[in-house]
Amino acid sequence: MKYLLHGQKDIRKKIIKPMKIYNYKNFILEYKHRDDPSSVIEDFSDLYIDRISKKFNTSIVKKLGMGAFGIAYLTKNNKVLKVTTDQNEAKNVLALKNKKFKHFLNYYDVFSLTLDGKSFPNINPMDMFGSYDNSSIYFILMDYVKPLTNYKKDLWRKFGASVLVKPGEFFDDYIEDGEFLEYVGKQMDYTIKNSTKFSEKDKKRVLSYFENIIDQRDSFLDEAEEIGTNLSEVHPGNLGEKRDGTIVYFDIGFSDSGIIDVDTGDQPSLEDIPSINLENDFTKIKNMITSNYEKETPIPINQVISDISKLLNVNKVKAYKYLRDEVWTYRKVAFKKLKTKPIYFTYKRNGKFEQKSSDIQPKWKRKGYEIYLVWKDTYKDLSLGDL
Repeated sequence: MKYLLHGQKDIRKKIIKPMKIYNYKNFILEYKHRDDPSSVIEDFSDLYIDRISKKFNTSIVKKLGMGAFGIAYLTKNNKVLKVTTDQNEAKNVLALKNKKFKHFLNYYDVFSLTLDGKSFPNINPMDMFGSYDNSSIYFILMDYVKPLTNYKKDLWRKFGASVLVKPGEFFDDYIEDGEFLEYVGKQMDYTIKNSTKFSEKDKKRVLSYFENIIDQRDSFLDEAEEIGTNLSEVHPGNLGEKRDGTIVYFDIGFSDSGIIDVDTGDQPSLEDIPSINLENDFTKIKNMITSNYEKETPIPINQVISDISKLLNVNKVKAYKYLRDEVWTYRKVAFKKLKTKPIYFTYKRNGKFEQKSSDIQPKWKRKGYEIYLVWKDTYKDLSLGDL
C-alpha cells in the first residue's frame, strides 16, 4: 500500500501525456522541439548502444531510466549497461571494478568510446552533433539492483536523510538509534490519530523497516569510509534494495570524487580506462550522400532514409535520426561561417521547391508536401575539424 505520512508533501509525479510520436510513414518519426536535435545523450546512446552491448557479450532488453549525465539499460543477463558523460563515475568504476561490497554495486567493466580511432576530446564537438563539447562518453557494465519502491522512498524522504551531509549523520539530525525510532513512532502515532487509513499495523511495519536500516548503518558507513566516498549524493533515488533487504547505493558519480582502489590505495585516472573503437557513422553517411546523389539535386527523403538504413544496418527510425543530426550539424556551420546551408531539407508544392530547412517541419507532412534532401559543394568540401 502506498501512502503519504503526516506533513509530507505529495511527491508523486503528475500524470503527463506523452509527446506525440510521428511514425516513419509521416517522415517525422520523433520530431522534438528543442534547440539541438541531439542535445541529450539519449539520442546518441540509441544510435550506438546495440553495438556497444555486443562488445560486452550481451544485448539490450529495455531502457531503465535517464539522469543528468547518462542513461541506463537492462541487459539480457540481468545486468545494467550505463552510458554516461560523468568522468568521476568512470574513474570510480575503475577503482571498484571486480571488488565485492555489501552496500555498493558490483562493477564489471568500464570503457570509453573512440570513433575512427579518435577520442572525444580530440574530436571537434561538431563532429558529435555539437552537443557534448569535449566530454568523453563512457560505457559501464554493472549489477542490477531493484530501486526502492515509491512507498519506501516516501519513508526515507519523511524520516531519513534526503542527502547525507557526512558519514556520521546517516539519518541527518537523528543520529542516536533510539531517538530516531522514537521520533518515527511519534510521527506514526500522530498519523494514526488523524487518519482512519492507518493503524498500529502500519506503525509496526514502518518501525520494522527502519530498524532493519539502522542495523545496516555501521557496515554501510564502514564501506563508504573504506572506498573514500563522503556519500554526498545518497538520496532515495540512488538507493536500491537486494532481496534480503540490504540497502545498496548504486550511483557513485559526479560528487563522489575521492574513491580509491582498496587494494592499492590509489585513485585511478581517466587514462587508465580502456577504449572501444567504432566507425564514425556520420563519416560513412557523408561519403554515401556525396557519392550516390547529385549535388543540388533534390533526393526524396524516403530514398535517403532507406539507403542509410541499408548502409548502417539499422531500422528506418534510427536512419532518420542519423540524417536529422547530420543535417543539423551543418546548419550550425552555416550560421557561423558559410551564410548558407550546405545540406538541407526542402519540400515540393505545386511542382516548386520551397523553404530550405535544417529539420522537417510537422506542417510539411500535414499539408501533404513531398520532402527532399539537397546537398551543395560546401557540404562535401567542408571539414568540421577545421572550424
